[in-house]
Amino acid sequence: MKLVFQMDPLEKLTSKTDSTLALIKAALKQGAVVCYYIRSSLYVEGTSVYATVNELYLGESGSIKVAKQQYMNLEEFDCLLVRDEPPFDMSYITATYLLDLLKDRVLIVNDPSALRNFPEKLSSLSYYDYMVPTCISSDIKQLNDFLNRHAQVVIKPLYSFGGNDIEKVKSEAELENAFQKLEKKYNGLPVLLQKYIPEVTKGDKRVFIFNGEIVGAVNRVPMKGKIIANLIAGGSAEKTELTEREYEISIKLAQDLKNEGILIAGIDLINEHLSEVNITCPTAIVTINELEGYKGEDAIEHKIINELSRMSTSQKHLA
Repeated sequence: MKLVFQMDPLEKLTSKTDSTLALIKAALKQGAVVCYYIRSSLYVEGTSVYATVNELYLGESGSIKVAKQQYMNLEEFDCLLVRDEPPFDMSYITATYLLDLLKDRVLIVNDPSALRNFPEKLSSLSYYDYMVPTCISSDIKQLNDFLNRHAQVVIKPLYSFGGNDIEKVKSEAELENAFQKLEKKYNGLPVLLQKYIPEVTKGDKRVFIFNGEIVGAVNRVPMKGKIIANLIAGGSAEKTELTEREYEISIKLAQDLKNEGILIAGIDLINEHLSEVNITCPTAIVTINELEGYKGEDAIEHKIINELSRMSTSQKHLA
């Protein structure tokens, strides 16, 4: 299989628990040709999509190295994984339009149209019955009204990631201060408010989804006195099991997302409520492997690469 990743520069991916690096290593170990490019190198002429591509290999220490760089037509690959981090901005959206030109000839995960049409914090609203009270607005009067109805709320930017710029507020003064900061940083975009769930101190669960199925879960516990449980923000990982309701939410979303062309996703749950749906660059593969003892061919990344190889072969035959 020839596999290419659209991702952030390799030198920026330094975490031992980075899911993208785990997928790359698994593919290389299975003998695949693996390359990556950064979004800004995309080039389209007619209906052909090109990029400046870096071919990768495993060094003696097991680290990922760049073998060579070349300009390539992305149609030469069997599968393309979109794994660059948000922000979900016009650069990101434009790249999805360019990749749309390619998706009938190359298996793209996740589907670029779906990435564009299901922004993470907004798409969760389609499952509002599973959520805590939530509102989205750039009108401070409406935001204050929501706060006054729920006593304590969490304010979030709509298009960031990793727990960035999320705060708990309990007064109009705190809310207005947090709102003004986000308004300035994110160019006046609306913000999201959710009723604060005290049980978040016990953790939020990341459920990792692949191809319509639940492949694992981890409970992420925030540091003492904090509300952000993301591992990248200092949260700690605990082994966990899903409750009946959590399973119901997760499998419903997993199957719906698959139908939309979203094969890889991370579903976040707090106290049996849906918090967010992550589809741009969901993580937790390595952490779940460690907690569950998945190794070698049983590791999640190896199963994903095996299935993508099968799926891309099927797509080529149908094309």
